[in-house]
Amino acid sequence: MIARTKAQSGRRPTRQNDWFCAIAHGPSTWSQWAKRASNIAVPTAVVVTTRDEIVRTRRQYALAKAIPGAKLFEVDGNHFACADRRCDFVPKLVEACDYVDFAASANPAVSALAQGSRGQ
Repeated sequence: MIARTKAQSGRRPTRQNDWFCAIAHGPSTWSQWAKRASNIAVPTAVVVTTRDEIVRTRRQYALAKAIPGAKLFEVDGNHFACADRRCDFVPKLVEACDYVDFAASANPAVSALAQGSRGQ
């Protein structure tokens, strides 16, 4: 993705902005991200930060909607909610992880896949 970014933007990514370039210039549109997300076939939880001004909330909801069967968990916080002890990010993240764990264990095909990836 980074090499493609350089060709698209005409500038060489620096170590500081590599992550941004990869996100900004990965699939070139949100519809392409949504198309990729529509292929996800395992239990999925999406944690949306409802006051995010970096990754707009409408895009977070659109991405969640594109993932078949995704369960949504909303956090009343901005992009940095994960580091803000005053918001409920961590409890929501744990709830989202618990949901995925439960949903995966209830699906024999997903459980078998998970067991295989753990080398068991």
